[in-house]
Amino acid sequence: MGPWFTKLNYMITSDPLNVHHIMSKNFDNYVKGPEFREIFQPFGDGLVAADSESRKYRRALLQSLFRRKSYEIMSEKTIQKKVQNSLLPILDHACLHGKVLDLQDVFSRLMFDETCLMVLGYDPNSLSIDLPLVEVAKAYDEVEESIFYRNIMPTSVWKFQEWLQIGEEKKMTKASKIFDQFLYSCIARKRQELISKCNKRSNNDVLNSIMMVSQENKMVHDDKYLRDTAFNLFAAGRGTITSGLTWFFWLVATHPLVESKILEEIEENFGAIDGEKRNILGIEDMQKLVYLHGALCESLRLFPPVPIERKQSLKYDTLPSGHRVNPNTTTLLFIYAMGRS
Repeated sequence: MGPWFTKLNYMITSDPLNVHHIMSKNFDNYVKGPEFREIFQPFGDGLVAADSESRKYRRALLQSLFRRKSYEIMSEKTIQKKVQNSLLPILDHACLHGKVLDLQDVFSRLMFDETCLMVLGYDPNSLSIDLPLVEVAKAYDEVEESIFYRNIMPTSVWKFQEWLQIGEEKKMTKASKIFDQFLYSCIARKRQELISKCNKRSNNDVLNSIMMVSQENKMVHDDKYLRDTAFNLFAAGRGTITSGLTWFFWLVATHPLVESKILEEIEENFGAIDGEKRNILGIEDMQKLVYLHGALCESLRLFPPVPIERKQSLKYDTLPSGHRVNPNTTTLLFIYAMGRS
């Protein structure tokens, strides 16, 4: 609870039973709400901010696309290619020249390229040895940072900054324009390829797949729908995995016993890691690495990529803990604390 004039009044819980009640058992009573959509305005009407039928439709459509074998194969190939041709050469170069790498930046670039490839069918090549400044990647980072400030500042303050176009709000406006121009240019290119029949069915990126579904089922998904979908998938695919990888490698680096066990398991299943003979593992190969899977799960428990989830109640409710929730109450699910309880 904050000062009365800030309207920063929340209920916070890390009780697993309460979280299950809100996120599953009584899910229909808890929505993102209008305040959430205001703060996360750059996400538009995408899955992150959507509620009710809109959310169900968007979720069902994306799930149907992600479950396709063709998309799974495309995802596996693009990741393997990016690791082989970009990530490993950067790590080798740094090792050979004794350079220090910011792994968070490296993983951020890796996932920006991967997300672009899987969502837009375009490779910005931000992950290369010279680590170039990619304007659209920087713009997306600035949008995310400005949204973070909106979450911790009183609504009246950031709205005043938005009105005057100063501070973080000015930065967000500029960055949003840059990133939107990038997304809309990719959408226009895709539509042109579809019209000229240059877009082959072998191209299974998300934008292409949605356009194909629209054409086959005579549905209308306008440019705004595609833009919102793409933007939300950048949040889901880039930020979360970057965070997960960064914390995982930090934990492994600070726990030598865990590192040795991971390497031992890899060697037992696939042989020693020897210079040029490194294998790029596939999805089926990963099923054999049980200890590695456990280590990743433990890392996600300690450092969840989304440490806090936000929901707003529609009606009166009583949580399993006995706490009463009034209508329009914002409840923060403290996943970070729950994982350490």
